[in-house]
Amino acid sequence: MWPAWLSSIKKIVIQESKDTLHKPGISEIIAVMDKHQFEVYTKIYVDAKYGALVFKGSQAIEGQEKKDWEKETLIFCRDNSEYPYTPVLKTMYEEKSTPIANTKAPTFKLRNAKGKKVSLKKMKGKYVVLDVWGSWCGPCRLANKELVTLYKKYASDKLVFLSVAYDKNKEDWEKTIETDGLLWTQLLYSPEFLDDYKVYAFPTVFIIGPDGKILKRSNTVSDEELKILTETINKN
Repeated sequence: MWPAWLSSIKKIVIQESKDTLHKPGISEIIAVMDKHQFEVYTKIYVDAKYGALVFKGSQAIEGQEKKDWEKETLIFCRDNSEYPYTPVLKTMYEEKSTPIANTKAPTFKLRNAKGKKVSLKKMKGKYVVLDVWGSWCGPCRLANKELVTLYKKYASDKLVFLSVAYDKNKEDWEKTIETDGLLWTQLLYSPEFLDDYKVYAFPTVFIIGPDGKILKRSNTVSDEELKILTETINKN
């Protein structure tokens, strides 16, 4: 199995040999790496750094950790102005500077597997665990196992679970819902939803309060968090 970045270099070798069946050896790869230093730098370092910054920026980071991320992001954008995804990272930086906690959750109407539209407004007065995922996403599939456990343990009339999938293949999405045993409301994304909620990585989880405000954004939700939330609900 070739690593992703090495596969990219392998393609350059094949293109230069003009032989799609050519299997390059290590000496040829080294020669191409030397000849195409910029492309190699981009594939190995810039792509990896971009991915790391996007992932970290999608987490609930605060304090010094957030300051470090902002500094690294600005340096990356400055040094890689020609990189095609730099504008995306710039937008993420600008939006990250505006805290999302205690802001009103954007409303939406999205379709379930049967084509029926489901609105967030109908869940007003309840706590909502909103999970944004994809059937193609390995970490999401692992998180689904934990979500199923949490759903069975904590779901109630006042604490509901809701998932929105970033899937372009409806059949894969429906099959995964069944395979993973996702028992709560499942919806398909819209581009507007991803933009409104500023979702850059998967999974991303939001906890929305009964007043419709976002209480938390992270890449996961824990048993302890829902235990505390349930205790709060039971006191009221």
